[in-house]
Amino acid sequence: LSQYFNMAESRIRSGKQTEIRGDKNNETNVKHVRKNKDSRRQVFIPSYTGLGLMVHLVLLITYIAVHIHGAIIFKNCPNREKYFHGSSTFGGSWKYLTYINMWLGIIYFLLSLFGDIIPQSQIKTRLKTFLDWFFTTIVWSVALIVVIFFWGMYYIDRELIFPVYLEEYISPLLTHEWHTFPLFAVVIECVLVFHHYPSNMVAALTALGMSSVYMIWILVIYLKTQKWIYPFMKSFTPFTFVIFVIFSTFAGLLFQALGKFIAYLRWKEQFLVLHEMKNK
Repeated sequence: LSQYFNMAESRIRSGKQTEIRGDKNNETNVKHVRKNKDSRRQVFIPSYTGLGLMVHLVLLITYIAVHIHGAIIFKNCPNREKYFHGSSTFGGSWKYLTYINMWLGIIYFLLSLFGDIIPQSQIKTRLKTFLDWFFTTIVWSVALIVVIFFWGMYYIDRELIFPVYLEEYISPLLTHEWHTFPLFAVVIECVLVFHHYPSNMVAALTALGMSSVYMIWILVIYLKTQKWIYPFMKSFTPFTFVIFVIFSTFAGLLFQALGKFIAYLRWKEQFLVLHEMKNK
């Protein structure tokens, strides 16, 4: 009997040791899963890091400095109608996409800096969602349209966009601040800060809406002043204007796709993880 009880006792002990090992293995597996989940979460929030804060702070200060520089030049201009044509008529400076683009940059980087500073909360999450959409569909596209359209027309025939006489007062430095700097700013943001990109449908609707709103604004200004806001539009007919609207919308979509492609090359791991999570 004593031998029997000793065998039973040894079996019970071995069973308990197996359970303990099993529990430890399960605990290790759980920790491993949690670690993987935590690492995946970290993949999605590289925007609100010290680097992101510094990027937003530096670019916001630069945008404000450029805006102040332009405002001083405008204020001291001896002949605003000659060098800032149409600035005193209906719409003022807000008729020009270059001016609108500068304010889009200021608003975006100001909100981004605010998002970097505030603690984690539902407000911060919603703000991040809005800023991702705002940058990837509007800020990026408008910046590329301003820079590429301006310098493209400048090299084709500068009289269509920036006549020679404007350089009598507007310096090359200010010209580059308005028409070159925005490209560098959005590329730096795209490369150093990760953004969630909206669906193709949302991106297309945003591009269509953005183009439609600005073209309607151009028409309103023309009806009020009987003048087109850009020199290259002087020979426009209703048909060529429609073609221009279609071309501008297509350009907006193309620039959005280009931005997403550049972001994918830089943030390939984050895009792949997002794709996996959507498919699960």
